[in-house]
Amino acid sequence: MILRSRPSVVRKRCAGFSLLEVLVSLAVVSLMLGAIMAILPQQAVQARVRLDRLVATEFAYSLIEEYRVTFPQMAAEGQDATGWSWRISERDYQPETPEQLGELIRYVEIEATVWRIPEMAVTLTSLVARPKP
Repeated sequence: MILRSRPSVVRKRCAGFSLLEVLVSLAVVSLMLGAIMAILPQQAVQARVRLDRLVATEFAYSLIEEYRVTFPQMAAEGQDATGWSWRISERDYQPETPEQLGELIRYVEIEATVWRIPEMAVTLTSLVARPKP
């Protein structure tokens, strides 16, 4: 007598994932996405701060150039339409050795400070040669 195994008794493992494996993988993926989503708002704030600093630096540079060209007609402080405030100050610059100064010119240090929020002010300094009075 030959024993035959019945196909219904022998269970073949079906190809695919069990419900438990799918749930575990979903839990792992959701934890990773949660960690990434927690980091994104911080990165957005830091990017905004860097962008504001870049805009303030470019604005201060353009103010110094405008002041240099239009001196003495430009106002020493003001505010633009987008909310940026600025202030320009000027003081005589004394080099380390007096021989560096010419007889006909004087050096002036121009300082431009630009801010939208006072705690995040950007200050640039430049030297300008002016005729002696």
